[in-house]
Amino acid sequence: QIPYEALDVMTLLSLPDHLRKTAVTICKLGRATAADVSRDTGRARAVESNYLNQLVTMKHIQRERKGKKVYFYATK
Repeated sequence: QIPYEALDVMTLLSLPDHLRKTAVTICKLGRATAADVSRDTGRARAVESNYLNQLVTMKHIQRERKGKKVYFYATK
């Protein structure tokens, strides 16, 4: 079962399909890089990076840099 607590159902339903897939994956993984998300979704890392940054801009998820890696995570 996927833990959807981080993003509520109405928020997920309001997203376009391509962003919803990325958002659900972030909810499932908890804290992940674009490469982690792309492995789960089967899409290219660059595509996921773009979608993740769109979700950050929309304030649905947050981004944190640790050294060279950028981690994305959802918050309530």
